[in-house]
Amino acid sequence: MQFAKWMNHIKQLGCLVLFGLPFAAAAQTTVNVLAEAPQFGIYSSTLPTNYTPPQGVIVLRGNQSWYTLTKLTASQQQQLGSDLKAKVTYYGGCDSYDRIESVVYLAMPPGVQPTSNDLPNAIEMARFMSSFNYYDQAAPIYVYPYMNIGSYQRFLANGAQDIWVGIAGGSNPTFPPSQGYQKCWDSNGNPSTNIPLTTFPPNITEAQAPYVGFSFALDFVSSQSAGTPASTDVVAAVLNAPTVVGSRTVTLSIAGTMIVPSPGSGTTVTGTVIVIVTSHGSDSEYGFNTGNTLVINGTQVGSSFSTQADCAPYASSTINPLNTSLEGNTTGSHPSNPRNWCPATPVRTTAANPGVPNPTTSNPGTPIQAQVFSNVTLNVGSNNVVLNMGPFQTRFGGAYNASNGDYYPTSITFVPSP
Repeated sequence: MQFAKWMNHIKQLGCLVLFGLPFAAAAQTTVNVLAEAPQFGIYSSTLPTNYTPPQGVIVLRGNQSWYTLTKLTASQQQQLGSDLKAKVTYYGGCDSYDRIESVVYLAMPPGVQPTSNDLPNAIEMARFMSSFNYYDQAAPIYVYPYMNIGSYQRFLANGAQDIWVGIAGGSNPTFPPSQGYQKCWDSNGNPSTNIPLTTFPPNITEAQAPYVGFSFALDFVSSQSAGTPASTDVVAAVLNAPTVVGSRTVTLSIAGTMIVPSPGSGTTVTGTVIVIVTSHGSDSEYGFNTGNTLVINGTQVGSSFSTQADCAPYASSTINPLNTSLEGNTTGSHPSNPRNWCPATPVRTTAANPGVPNPTTSNPGTPIQAQVFSNVTLNVGSNNVVLNMGPFQTRFGGAYNASNGDYYPTSITFVPSP
């Protein structure tokens, strides 16, 4: 009798499988990496007086950014699934503008804590823009669209190294220290009076708070199994300053070198090259480049691409979730916003329609967080890398002007295949 009941139970389970009904949905795992990490002024090279980061967190200065990093524990590494995503939460402070921010990691020998000298080896996994937080708003909290960092999961799970992860970037607090953490300026240039002092980020005192523009929390989210950790390293290209040609119609090249370590056998390594590039500055930040090409060792890799993105589809939810007045930049007498980034989103490029001058809301191309080139074979040792930026186009600013503070933050990384 018991055997008959057991067989009937097995048949029921078989029917569930037959009809494609899962036994249970895959559980989502969230790894808390950084709590509310304060972002200090990018134009200051020193931390506020007497500031001490929370236990296990280090704050380093390098590459014109502040790096807030913490070491993953062995338990955390084991919880990172292959569909890994970065969840960034923004806590508004008193920076009224958008800043370039990154989710990064740094691999170190066991027991060795990073210093500023190690920051050139940091790997940028995702780039995003801080949100606009204008004047007299209450302290907002905003969760970014999740950023896909699955390509790096195997390397974050490498237990043979210490993996330090966190946020690179910073803020630019726009108020005098005497005004307090949430006292932003109003549209008349006066400190607002209707924003009360808020709870400061962890380990921040009232005296230090005015030097914090906003804060970020970082979590890693996944639902799949971890797979096999990597035994090799991701390689970041060391890039030179852009070489500028032209005036109104500008082309420029960003050259550098990528040193690929030997995997133990063979003279070449195959993997994926990931390019993240953003124009930014007083003139160029509202423009984009078409016909960009990546050249490695004298040979073009893949197809050309554009850095343009149509921000309009994201205007209601992500381009400026904390200030809808900025949506005017996406419509009217101008084409759809030609920025190659959208505030309060992961940085996006339009790769599906390279060369199309103005993607539309109904056909914006495929928004992605980076330009990805698969199945690229590099030499063990030195490889020459050149990113040729095609003609520069602008709608709201002038031509690219290297003497006016314009710049192109760029990261090119090589992710070896398993």
